[in-house]
Amino acid sequence: MKDNKVKKIVIISSFVIVILVLVWFLIIYPLIDFSGKEDKLLNAAKAYYEKNAEALPNEGTTTRVSMDKLVNQKYLEPLTTTYGSKRCNEENSWVRVKKANGEYEYSVYLECENMKSSGDHEGPTIKLNGSEEETIEKYSTYTDPGVKSVYDDTDGKMDIKKVKVEGKVNTNKIGTYVIKYTATDSLNNKNIVKRTVTVEQTLDKLVKKDTGKSLIYNDTNPNNYIKFSNMMFRIVGLNSDGTVRIVSEESAGAVNYDDLEDWLNDYYYDHIDEDFKDYMVRGKFCSSKIAKDKFSTTKDKCDDTNKNYVGVLSVSEYNKLGFMNPGNITWTSDYTNDKEAITVSNDFIGQVENYMSFNKKYNFSVKPAINLKEGIKIKKGSGTPEEPYEFLIKKKGRTGEKVNTRTTGEYVKYAGITYRIINVESDGTTKVISNDTIGEDIGYEDSDKVKKYNPNKKGNIGYIINNTASKYIKSDIFVNKKISVSIYDKAPTYSGKKTEKEYTVKFSAPDMYEIYSGVYENSGNSYWLRTSSNTEGNIYVVSPINVIYYDEMDNYMQAGMRVVGYLNKNTSILSGNGTLNNPYILTK
Repeated sequence: MKDNKVKKIVIISSFVIVILVLVWFLIIYPLIDFSGKEDKLLNAAKAYYEKNAEALPNEGTTTRVSMDKLVNQKYLEPLTTTYGSKRCNEENSWVRVKKANGEYEYSVYLECENMKSSGDHEGPTIKLNGSEEETIEKYSTYTDPGVKSVYDDTDGKMDIKKVKVEGKVNTNKIGTYVIKYTATDSLNNKNIVKRTVTVEQTLDKLVKKDTGKSLIYNDTNPNNYIKFSNMMFRIVGLNSDGTVRIVSEESAGAVNYDDLEDWLNDYYYDHIDEDFKDYMVRGKFCSSKIAKDKFSTTKDKCDDTNKNYVGVLSVSEYNKLGFMNPGNITWTSDYTNDKEAITVSNDFIGQVENYMSFNKKYNFSVKPAINLKEGIKIKKGSGTPEEPYEFLIKKKGRTGEKVNTRTTGEYVKYAGITYRIINVESDGTTKVISNDTIGEDIGYEDSDKVKKYNPNKKGNIGYIINNTASKYIKSDIFVNKKISVSIYDKAPTYSGKKTEKEYTVKFSAPDMYEIYSGVYENSGNSYWLRTSSNTEGNIYVVSPINVIYYDEMDNYMQAGMRVVGYLNKNTSILSGNGTLNNPYILTK
């Protein structure tokens, strides 16, 4: 019995001792140690002011010196946490000096992980009238609602007139503006509160204001540039239902006239960023039969009408616009007869209003036209080429982020070569096309009468491209991938009869009907396409004026290499923002 009592006493005593030890090591000693650090910080500050007396405050004012300054100037060794090597917060720790009645009063504030000095170290609490985030319409009148109240733990209720207000809102320019409110108490503690004011404009109201009664941009060089799904567009005008029509400034690709509707609303639509699709509405696109001597018309007869998400502009729309004269041969929605349709181009010197009709089977440039819903708010930009309007601002790729998280139309760069993203594949690879031609011009070196793209045959341009592209571009982030070569019975059309042949390659020529592939307005160089035909003489090249040759070609034709490849799924972003002028720089 006695032994049991002794045993209980020993257990209880041991438990109490453990508790006391824990209290000492976890509470008491850290407090003692922290107090000692406060003393070290205070003594270092006094030593600093002894050598820098001019820094001391005048009567009735305060000043302070931060711990990082004391450490940097060797008045103090870095202070660390009690049980560890983590340094105390040197930026947020300081010694404050106040001069009152001729005496200097010192107060210390130290932050070491979860331990902080007591005393007033926080600035006044600022409450604003209205919201901290406001949105207003461009050209409206904006008056800052101001400050509602200011309260401080030491000074109590403060005069709101003593709050310093910085920042202005320009209601004539779309953008985000910040108004900053700063309050300082008698101990020189500061607090800053910000109000964000976004100046935006409703797109349809902007168009109506800019275009007046005509409701269409008919100036020669208006500021009507707008960004849409990583492509540059121009605003055409306001539709009768309040929606806004836009048209691509750049060519999205090339296709034959009869398949325009399918290519645009099938293939091209699938490559539009999903978030942008929410702003699209189906709109009426007219096709009219126009005689060759009536190309100057400004009225749509609308012999055929389709209601689609994407279309192309009519002859009358091009005639009413003062700024759209494509630099290459571009399809309009109109036609002259059952076999020929109308194209527009600046290159048609001496032709009626820059128009010519061609066989509907030819593959010419496509500039997509889209209708945007009513009520869209512009968030950014001034409508210039350098600052186009933006209504949906997507997050840019961050350092370390995989390139396969990005979207069609963004630009990437690796080892000095710029590429444009076509799409991200289901296996995580990213399909890209070089932004320009690489290397020297090449041609078929085999003796075949009918030239078909074949990467496995020596002397074939497919073989040459796959085996020589790596001489001009660094290929270590590209992977081998199975591609399909379309071989048409006759001349290719998007819906034409064809067979497909598959090959595994690292690099290939682009397919005629892929986005950004069949035409490139800024190149000036010719380049091969891999699209093939069973007909002798039908080989396909994009010409220096960015038109796919539509007549039979000489088998000795020479052209450049514009390559398509697939980036490894682990390829990541190093820097950049995905634009042509600042592409994402890639790394393995």
